Amino acid sequence: MEALASTEKMLQDKVNKTSKERQQEVEAVELEAKEVLKKLFPKVSVPSDLSYSEWLHGFEKKAKECMAGTSGSEEVKVLEHKLKEADEMHTLLQLECEKYKSVLAETEGILQKLQRSVEQEENKWKVKVDESHKTIKQMQSSFTSSEQELERLRRENKDI
Repeated sequence: MEALASTEKMLQDKVNKTSKERQQEVEAVELEAKEVLKKLFPKVSVPSDLSYSEWLHGFEKKAKECMAGTSGSEEVKVLEHKLKEADEMHTLLQLECEKYKSVLAETEGILQKLQRSVEQEENKWKVKVDESHKTIKQMQSSFTSSEQELERLRRENKDI
């Protein structure tokens, strides 16, 4: 049972570690994307206290406004290209995030299956232990009865 419990703990630790690593990687990629976009569009300003998705949509909106205010120059084309690249990066980040969510869900499913298995094994062993205790009590009772019978027979034999 200890092996099952340690395996369960090990898998739970792996789930926690994977989840934490996934979150750190997502945050690092999001931060990098923000920095790249800020460098590409220095005139565009969006509050940094927003969630990444909100920040990205706000940035896109302000970048489009900025581009609409600019004439049809080469700068607009460059900005459009940069915006397209940023949008593609966002899509890739979303796909990667979904992949991590899928891996995490699969790991959690495995952990839940293992936990059910551990609980079933614990119940089986509990039944076996209870049966063993019952058998021991019966044997002790039988032994006590046998001792008493032996003692009685010795006394009878002594009396004869």
